[in-house]
Amino acid sequence: MGKKQTAQAAQTEKQGTKKSFWMGILVGFAVFTVAAGLAFSAYSIFSGSKGTVWEWARDVLGISEKDPAEETVQYCYINTDGEVVIGERWATVGDFNSGYAPVMNDQKLWGMIDVNGVLALEPQYPYISFFSEGLVAFAGQDEYFGYMNEDFEVVIEPSFYMASFFSEGVAAAFDSHTEKWGFIDSYGNWAIEPQWDDCFFFSDGICQVINYVDADTEDGSGYTTESFYINKKGETVFRTDRQTIGYFSEGLMAYLDANSQLKGFLNTQGKVALVAKWANCLNFSEGLAAVMNDKMMWGFINAKGEQVIDFLFTDCGSFTEGLAPVRDANGLWGYIDQNGSWVIAPQFEEAYNFSEGLGIVRRVQK
Repeated sequence: MGKKQTAQAAQTEKQGTKKSFWMGILVGFAVFTVAAGLAFSAYSIFSGSKGTVWEWARDVLGISEKDPAEETVQYCYINTDGEVVIGERWATVGDFNSGYAPVMNDQKLWGMIDVNGVLALEPQYPYISFFSEGLVAFAGQDEYFGYMNEDFEVVIEPSFYMASFFSEGVAAAFDSHTEKWGFIDSYGNWAIEPQWDDCFFFSDGICQVINYVDADTEDGSGYTTESFYINKKGETVFRTDRQTIGYFSEGLMAYLDANSQLKGFLNTQGKVALVAKWANCLNFSEGLAAVMNDKMMWGFINAKGEQVIDFLFTDCGSFTEGLAPVRDANGLWGYIDQNGSWVIAPQFEEAYNFSEGLGIVRRVQK
């Protein structure tokens, strides 16, 4: 098999992986961004095996196979007083946006509930996202993606082999004719023509895109990757050899230093803004970013890199609506404010972001 054929075969395999990835992203991005902070490298996700992607979806996004013989695990919603306002009913749930949240039943079909926990859209779709910019992505029975508005009317017919949620006016979509990724507008028209082998989503006006290039490589794969960042015109803003992690948020994005294996932050020009010195980190949110020290403890820094909340937690998520989920030394999750004070005492098996006044938590029921 020649190099061109090798690269094409690799790309075909990766598109299957990518579809699994985007399905995981669609149903999981708003659900479990806290525990993950999307702190993963685009390279490792885009070039991993299907098993790797689903392991990531399972472990990070919480999309999992349930064993009826095991403990029944379901999720509920609490208010900012820590009171349960929507009880355990669904196998997996998502954040509220535009007054609705995605939920999955035991048949692995997705629908929507309102803020009172009442079904607004009966579970019927293999995959569904959260509302973003007035639209929600869904996959029909043939697993092609389309979009509905807030009245659950289909406004973009399912015609994309893969597609993402809308971010900054556009959504990534895969064109099965060209076998390339581009970006569509809210009418389903191409805003940026398909031309890349892989892509992420826009944040802070920038998006990472990737092409596979034929090359002689030591591992024998026959290809290498070119990664760069574009603006809304599809123009390259910068390229970097650094391994970036996650996406831009509040003008900063995490990167991994190849020599020290520590993490720091780049600015939107691709320059180092905060030198790599943390073992791990999440994206900035509400002015703060969670970082981990060499003792595997988490705290928070500001955009200057100054420590504002000490390394006191064994795990944590980002701040939303003034609260961040954190795990104490006993393995229980609660919520703190930006002063590092407990607002909701540690008591949950899992805890995730607040959105529209409601937070997702997990309690284990024997």
